[in-house]
Amino acid sequence: MHRYDTIELFKPVLAPLLQGQKFKDVSALLDANSHLIELDPELQAAQALCLLLDGRMADASRILDAIPDDGTSEQSLVSQTKTLLDGQRIELSCFKAIEDNSDNHDAIFQLAAFYERTMRFEEALPMYQRLESNEKYQQLLSVTIPYLQGICEFTKGNVARARMLLHDAISNPINPSTFKALQRCIATLSSGLIHPETNSTPPQLAPEPEHDLSYPLSKATSVDDHLIMIWSTTAQTLDPIYLACIERAAKVYPDKPIYLFSNGLNASHLGEASTHVTIVPYKVSDIIQNTPLETWTIAASPDAESHPFWFSHQTDVLRFALLFKYGGIYLDTDVFLAKKVPKALENSLFYETMSGDPKGVCNGVLAFQAQHPFIHEILNQMPLHYNPKDWGCIGPDLVTKVFHHSDFSAHDVKIVPYEHICPVTCDMRFSYTRQMGPKDVAFYENTSNSSVLFHLFGSSLKQYNKCGQALPKVVVHPDSFLYRLFETHELTHHLYTTQQFITDNFS
Repeated sequence: MHRYDTIELFKPVLAPLLQGQKFKDVSALLDANSHLIELDPELQAAQALCLLLDGRMADASRILDAIPDDGTSEQSLVSQTKTLLDGQRIELSCFKAIEDNSDNHDAIFQLAAFYERTMRFEEALPMYQRLESNEKYQQLLSVTIPYLQGICEFTKGNVARARMLLHDAISNPINPSTFKALQRCIATLSSGLIHPETNSTPPQLAPEPEHDLSYPLSKATSVDDHLIMIWSTTAQTLDPIYLACIERAAKVYPDKPIYLFSNGLNASHLGEASTHVTIVPYKVSDIIQNTPLETWTIAASPDAESHPFWFSHQTDVLRFALLFKYGGIYLDTDVFLAKKVPKALENSLFYETMSGDPKGVCNGVLAFQAQHPFIHEILNQMPLHYNPKDWGCIGPDLVTKVFHHSDFSAHDVKIVPYEHICPVTCDMRFSYTRQMGPKDVAFYENTSNSSVLFHLFGSSLKQYNKCGQALPKVVVHPDSFLYRLFETHELTHHLYTTQQFITDNFS
């Protein structure tokens, strides 16, 4: 294994091994670079994780107990590894209590709940079933047992049976004993589990108009003269997160035109935002005129339309062509603006991944002058890098390559600190919808007022009903980051708390 001199060189090599759960390789790499471990809590946590998985709990405990609590997110590797250690301690304690008294129902319940929390459902189910005759747990188990039976059936491929069992669980009344179990069940139902084939079907592009079109934009003299957004698919895929982000952009920029390029939407789809957002039908051939892509389109690539990223790649072409021709601020439709995009971001970029080498540059928020050389170079390189099987090839991956391998310092293209622009990066393993713990609350309080925007990664928040249709609202915990954020900006009409969802749909 290679020995690295600095943490900055070492961590980008270690990160993909951790993400891929290649713990033998992680352990070997850490052993070869033991001189760096004591310098970084994340590396210490990675070492402890490997020891835990090797059954060496005492050694892992010694390392983790020595790491100070510095207020990092509960979703950091340090916090997650400490949680895993606490779980192993619970498991050993319960085993000992049950060994001493096989009828110790409290220990059996605690162990079953631990297995459920750690998604060891097939181990949790028989433990809960041992408690069915205990009146203390009967109401709770009336939800939990069919819920776990449904999950287990789903893992065996019995989707119809799983769907029936999950809806049996939901049919139980709401009371203090069943509420948390119902929350877990609703989260599973709304995540798309009961209709998994929905998530595997790529969105369909909305057809282009056949008639000639005119475009209302003029070249921006200042980047905040107008905002550009794109919705390339049909109205059926416009779920509440995207709609809320569009509404929020209209509230943040009430005095600026917002152009939503779409062939699948009309004003009726936009709700409150319809009076301020102009929907612009388009033809790709029109948009790429007078750009470096004028003689090339992704449609010319063999079988391009049959690949799942076709719609996303077309959006990449549109965003850069529109910025090159007109300038302005471009926003992905799942970018939530907390405040106006600052001047510091004009002709500048920020990272959206903090792992890997090089770090990934965000292309979901761009503020550039028209005809800018950086955007021109991206358009120039698109035909060279296009791969219909690679989602990011002409999007964030290309932006990252162009920035890191070309010198645009003469044109003031630079990286600005991401923390106060977009504090949640896509590799943080951050959950917007789950209940926040104390550290996540502190993270929210530190970022919600100071940050410019939050990339909500809308595709990860899609939720479906039993017919496979997008839910009209997103189901979130009332103490989640997303609920607090939407509550602050008066957008909770796009959300269901778990209790509201149960009451409206299953009472």
